[in-house]
Amino acid sequence: IYYYKKAIQLGRQLPKDNDIVAYATRNLCDIYIQIEEYDSAKSMMDDTPLHDSNWAYWYLGQEQEDSAVVYFQKLQGRNGWIMEVERLHALAQIEQERGDYKKSTIYYQQLAEAQDSLKAQSQMAETERTAARFNYESIKNERDEEIQKNKTIVFRGQLLLLFGLSLLIVVILLIRSHRLKRQQAQTRQRILQQELERQKRISQEQLEEN
Repeated sequence: IYYYKKAIQLGRQLPKDNDIVAYATRNLCDIYIQIEEYDSAKSMMDDTPLHDSNWAYWYLGQEQEDSAVVYFQKLQGRNGWIMEVERLHALAQIEQERGDYKKSTIYYQQLAEAQDSLKAQSQMAETERTAARFNYESIKNERDEEIQKNKTIVFRGQLLLLFGLSLLIVVILLIRSHRLKRQQAQTRQRILQQELERQKRISQEQLEEN
């Protein structure tokens, strides 16, 4: 009740026309009728078709069967098989309490047919839900496989990238090592050359001194 009242309050504050107020009011009146607060329900109901169900049960709660029957008749074929089952059950009970067993029997026969239709509709809906669940699982499995495949591709790509980086580092280290060895060889060669020249110069000086 609290939240339906809040919905009505908020719906009236919206700048554009909407169905929030009408449907929240209908459901709120339905609750009031169920808890037998008939005056609260009546104060909020109008004569629009949206409240026909509420008026039917409101009059039924007031034991005004004639008016209740009028509104129950208005509901025929309007709100699906669930409402049709409720409507026919109420009409059958009303006529049975009135003692009109002929009408009551007709309504009970129609009620049985409506219940069969509701059962068939429920089975069809369950079949559709099962099919939808199967399709969802199939799509989910395909999606999971695709995600796993993408993860595998990404992982392999990361491995290839890591291998490439490692190979590049090894090549760079080998090049640096080769350059270092060549520089060291050139340095040793230069030192050796300088030493040979020094020895040659010393020998020349000794020869000249002799």
